[in-house]
Amino acid sequence: MILTAPLLISRTNIEMPKDISSMTCGLFRANLVAAPDLMPELSKLFDSIPISLEDRHNWEVDVKIHMLQPTQFPCNSNWHCDNIIRKQNQLQYEETYKKRFEPNQKMLLWISGSPETEFLAKDLEIDFYPKTHGDLAAIMDKSEVEKMRLEPQAWYWFDRTSPHRGNESNDFCWRIFVRVTHKSITPERPKVSAIRRHAQVYMDKNSFTW
Repeated sequence: MILTAPLLISRTNIEMPKDISSMTCGLFRANLVAAPDLMPELSKLFDSIPISLEDRHNWEVDVKIHMLQPTQFPCNSNWHCDNIIRKQNQLQYEETYKKRFEPNQKMLLWISGSPETEFLAKDLEIDFYPKTHGDLAAIMDKSEVEKMRLEPQAWYWFDRTSPHRGNESNDFCWRIFVRVTHKSITPERPKVSAIRRHAQVYMDKNSFTW
C-alpha cells in the first residue's frame, strides 16, 4: 500500500472575515453550489475553489471555524485518513486503497493559518493494510520519512490514503478549515442540517486512546 502526499494546486489571498465571532462555526456536507448563500462571509473563498462551475453541484464542502487557545488542536492529533470506507463500523483501508484510481477519489483542502495540518512530504510504501487508525498511527510514528505542514492560504489535492494529523496552537487565534469532497465518496452519515452547530477542539494524542 502506498500512503500519499498532498499536491499543491493554487495559492490564495483571502481576508479573514472582520466579525468572525458572529458567524456560524461552519458547514457540514453542504452542497458546494449552496455554500455562498449559507456562509456569504466566505464567498470569495468558495469562489477560489479550483472546481468548474459546471461540476460544483457534484461536490460537498465542510467548513470548520475554530477559536483556539494555546495547547488546543483544531483536528485529531493522531495520524489518520479521511473518508475511509466503513463496513459495520469497521475501517476498510484495503478496499479504500483499491478504489484510488476510480474517478473523483481526491479531496481539496484549505486552511487559513496556523496551526497547520501535517502531512507526508512524499509518498510512503508500507507492506500492510491498516485495520484501524491506530495501526496507521503506529507505522507513521515509527517512520523516518519526511513530513510537512501545509502552506496556509493554499488549495491542496489529497486522497483517502493521505495520512495527516493536527498540530497544537501556540497562540490565541481563529482558524478556518475547508474540505471539498465529491458526493460519490462522502460517507452515508445522517445530516440534520448543512449548518455546523459545533466545532470541537482536540487533545494531545498522548492524553487519550481510541
